[in-house]
Amino acid sequence: MEDDKKTEDARKRLATQTTQKASNKAEMDSAEEKGLFRQADKDSQTAFNKSEMRYRRLFETAYDGILILDFESGKVIDANPYILNMLGIDLKTSIGKELWEIGIFSDIKASKEAFTVLKAVGYIRYEDLPLETPDGVRHEVEFISNAYMDGTDQVIQCNIRDISERIISEELLALEKIHSDKIIIDARDAFISIDSEGNILEWNPSAVKLFGFSRKSVVGKNLADLIIPSEHKKSHTAGMKNYFELGTHKVLNKHVEITAVHKSGKVIPVELSIVPEGKGRETVFNAFIRDLTDRNKTKDLVVKSNELLKKSLLGTVDVISKMMELRDPYTSGHQSRVSEISVLIAQTMGLDKDQVEGIRIGAIIHDIGKIKTPSELLSKPRKLSDIEYQLIKEHAKSGYNLLKDVEFPWPIANIAHQHHERIDGSGYPQGLKGNEICLEAKIVAVADVVEAMGSHRPYRSALGVEAAMIEIYSHKNTFYDKDVVKACMKVFSEKKYTL
Repeated sequence: MEDDKKTEDARKRLATQTTQKASNKAEMDSAEEKGLFRQADKDSQTAFNKSEMRYRRLFETAYDGILILDFESGKVIDANPYILNMLGIDLKTSIGKELWEIGIFSDIKASKEAFTVLKAVGYIRYEDLPLETPDGVRHEVEFISNAYMDGTDQVIQCNIRDISERIISEELLALEKIHSDKIIIDARDAFISIDSEGNILEWNPSAVKLFGFSRKSVVGKNLADLIIPSEHKKSHTAGMKNYFELGTHKVLNKHVEITAVHKSGKVIPVELSIVPEGKGRETVFNAFIRDLTDRNKTKDLVVKSNELLKKSLLGTVDVISKMMELRDPYTSGHQSRVSEISVLIAQTMGLDKDQVEGIRIGAIIHDIGKIKTPSELLSKPRKLSDIEYQLIKEHAKSGYNLLKDVEFPWPIANIAHQHHERIDGSGYPQGLKGNEICLEAKIVAVADVVEAMGSHRPYRSALGVEAAMIEIYSHKNTFYDKDVVKACMKVFSEKKYTL
């Protein structure tokens, strides 16, 4: 009853102060009319009134909860809308209540202890005070209370900020860190964190395994001094940041293959990726390093295997070519010479080595379809009849059918199929035009004509290189590709190739 009387007295004092202010204002208005107050006093009172209105507006619209308590009893004498909304009560319900009664503290004992401390020192602060509303909703709040004078009365102001979301965010960040730390510890690749000077900050178990240094022995030491071979230590006196950004090995945000050094001195091939990570004013670099030793061994085995397959393939192609020459001794060497000329043309045109190799192989067996042509037609010492010539022309299609199911890395089947096609569509067997014919076949077509005209045949003597040059030049862009013709003429004029 005594506390209730004190609370009522406090409210009466506030009401009296408010009435007094109103009375003072009325007296001021009256005095002003009578000219008893100076203009300066009027301006001062106006400023005070504005300040009061500003304070009330801040109190009402604040995004923190605010409670005003009577200093003697600790009971609520005012509360702003934010805390009322958080607690789920109205102002009338809150007036005259102690903090524990409106859910600020968990029980009366905790509330009394806090109030005792507050009265003794005039200030109290809790960073994560649990607040529970009447309907059971729990909030984590930051609670700060100060005692101060309000006119002639001493009151307590409690500022209450809901930090539930901040706590959840901090907990999530902590969980993420635990998760990321576990990933780094369990990672199969070496993870090394360094500062802008290249000094090691973190060194995971995989880094220990890869380089042979324990974590304790490397933290604080310079990464370049430990694992980077001397020939790659291009002046990093300005710090690892400069070394990575300006040195010859630019590795920031990239995957690069370099050599590193084991504790024993053994050189290790590694893939290195360095990612900058800002931490305050300092930049930290996270280095991810993967051992490429096993991968490189596998790669070497694949290369050796491919070389063996290639040798086997070329050997098979060479055998096929020789078998064909046995069936047609009068044109012995024709395919190999066509291959030589085709390679020189391709090189003169600036084609890459792999494409040139494909042209070489395709040219060696471009007439493979003649295996199906009767041998007496191949060596007949006179001009062929129309029917016989039609049989000979079948060799292009036959060659394609023989090669189409073989998985070459080059268009070998198309070379056999298209080497008698012509730019204007007058060739055979498909009547292809222009870019419908692959470049490899266009090259072999020119080389085939030049070799045939420049060499002896059973039914005629050699016509000579000059006649062959006239033939291809006079029919460039009609029968033969103009760029191929130009390159072929260079082969015979500038490179002095002879049949």
